[in-house]
Parts: sequence; C-alpha cells; structure tokens
Amino acid sequence: MSRSGYTDDCDEDYPNAWALYRGAVESSIRGKRGQSFLLEMLGVMDSMEPKRLVSHVLVNQAGEVCALGCVGVSRGMTEELRLYDVEDSWHARPLARDLKISEALVREIEWINDDDHHGPPETPEQRFIRVRAWVVRQLQK
Repeated sequence: MSRSGYTDDCDEDYPNAWALYRGAVESSIRGKRGQSFLLEMLGVMDSMEPKRLVSHVLVNQAGEVCALGCVGVSRGMTEELRLYDVEDSWHARPLARDLKISEALVREIEWINDDDHHGPPETPEQRFIRVRAWVVRQLQK
C-alpha cells in the first residue's frame, strides 16, 4: 500500500465503496476548492527550479518536494510537512485540513505522484513532467 492509502482490497460488505470513493475524488477535483488548489499547484510547479518531484515524502531533508509538498512549502509550511508520517495512511486527514482540500484529493494527488506510473523507474524530472501534465488535464477550461 502506498502513502495514498489506496489498496487492491475491496470491502465485501460495501461492493459499491470503490465507485463511491472515485465519485468523491472526481467531485473534489471539479469543486471550487479543488480547482483553486490545482491552479495554485500548477503555478508553484511552474516556478520550481529545478523542476523535479520526489516520491513517498512531502519534503525531504534536502528540501526536495512531492506535488503536495511544493504547495505546502510555498505556503511556508516546510517544518509542519516534515512532521507527517506519510507511511501512515491516517496522515491524509490532517494534511487535507492543513492544505484546506478534501482528504480524497490528498490521496489522489499522492497516488498520482507516487504510484500512477508503469514501466521502468522514473527520475524526479520525469515525475515532474507526468504530474504536471495530470494537473493540467484536471483543470477545467
């Protein structure tokens, strides 16, 4: 399981849980807060130098960031972000509160940043390009 908390296991008692969850993700992306956050993320990513994203951490000791981390750092939250245990899937709720977005959006962005990649390992620069393209595709025209 990744830090996003996504898993291949389905709850047999709630067969529609996955569909409901995906609906929550799509709603959070299309909503006013989600669109505003994604637009902010795109602006921060475009101003980053170097253009690279790390995985499985919000911000590392060298100051490198993931997609969510880049927004948090730009908001002056560097030290707070370092306190999160991103391997504990429960971190998404307080992180969502601190970033002022839905928990579903936190988990989706973490999934995109960390796990939505197939093929050979990617470099932080390749991850940046892939995640930025995803952000652009999510923005409503």
